[in-house]
Amino acid sequence: MKRRIITSLKFLLAGVLFLSAMSAAQASITATVSSPQTNYTPGVNNTFTFNVLTTQVGSEYGDKFQFTFPAGVTFVSSVPGNGGGNCATNAGVQAICAPHVSWMTNAGIPCNGDYVRSGCGVFFNGAGMFSFDITVSVPGGFTGPLSVNLAVYGDGFGPVPHEDLVNTVTFAQVLPPDPCVFTCPCRHQHQPGSRCL
Repeated sequence: MKRRIITSLKFLLAGVLFLSAMSAAQASITATVSSPQTNYTPGVNNTFTFNVLTTQVGSEYGDKFQFTFPAGVTFVSSVPGNGGGNCATNAGVQAICAPHVSWMTNAGIPCNGDYVRSGCGVFFNGAGMFSFDITVSVPGGFTGPLSVNLAVYGDGFGPVPHEDLVNTVTFAQVLPPDPCVFTCPCRHQHQPGSRCL
């Protein structure tokens, strides 16, 4: 009986440690990104709308939203444009460093990669969904799926980790229709079974 109680307590302790480790590993900020577009067309400008919904733990605000396009895709324009930045304004400073376009708390944050967190990010949870319209030029020779990744960086205020780095939206290539195959009628018919002239 004593052995059964000790074994039960060991399993209970292991379960508590596992659950506490799981809650400690939860990111301070996570994102879900979606787009109403499903396709892109090579050789022209394409405008993609990205709807970003963040979930933040405690007072972790978003310091940077970084969109990464495939190599060769050229940035043309975006909405929102360049904002004033600063804490909880939801008007990020825009930066372009191909193949990335980012909105950040301030101009001191690099467009690409990790950095020392600001402590008070520009994007706060009370705003709900954030929307970005990004127009890019897709080269004519680009084929196959076009994947865009969103990395969201928190301001370092909540528990670690302070980022959600993999949120991918994939667009299918619009393929031209198959060329029509026409069969021309014969101009002259000689005898049954003979060839057209």
